[in-house]
Amino acid sequence: MKIKMTMLTMFVVLSFMQAVNAQKLKDRIKESVVEIGTTFIEIPEDRLKLLDQIAFTMIRKRDDKGIAHVVLVDANNHEISQLAMVWLTTGILYYGHEDLFHIQSAGLAADNQKIPGLRQLKEYGFTLKDNQKNGVMGYRLKYGSGSWEVYGKALSDLQVPEGIAIKIFLQDNLIDNSIDNNLVLDSTDSSNIAKEMLYLATRINNLLMRNQKKQQL
Repeated sequence: MKIKMTMLTMFVVLSFMQAVNAQKLKDRIKESVVEIGTTFIEIPEDRLKLLDQIAFTMIRKRDDKGIAHVVLVDANNHEISQLAMVWLTTGILYYGHEDLFHIQSAGLAADNQKIPGLRQLKEYGFTLKDNQKNGVMGYRLKYGSGSWEVYGKALSDLQVPEGIAIKIFLQDNLIDNSIDNNLVLDSTDSSNIAKEMLYLATRINNLLMRNQKKQQL
């Protein structure tokens, strides 16, 4: 099993290098994505299996328009969930699947504070500017042809389709196991978030391409 997972990882890395749908991202961000992709082999086997399960769920659980609604959740929508949202969305955009996924982040409660951890994104090519509105601390994050607004949000304030939205809890003590589509990906170590979210996007791309080939047969 370990050899199979290693071979799968290497295949995904090669697929990652060959992506051609990243025109909307700055060149420096694209370079960063590829650089981080070479570290996928460092992800532990049990973690790969968990990420693969999440990828399968994101492919299966889509609305009648074929869109998957994903919310990355931590306690206060501070550094962990925000970084996870940025990197997963970046990976999805890199592969050209942004029309198939609606990705948000949230906390069980909103934390209206600055998020200094986001400044690390500048090293990868993002442009980050303060963007305070009506007393709410936030940022505008430019990735190339567009930008995202990043600010603290409570899970209860999000508008997501009931029964379809996939909630990925980044702290295992937050989850309610009685609710469908709740998943756990304990990510207290922010240093691995980019690697794991980009692997997740790569695995999703791999599954989508495989499904497409099956439909063509």
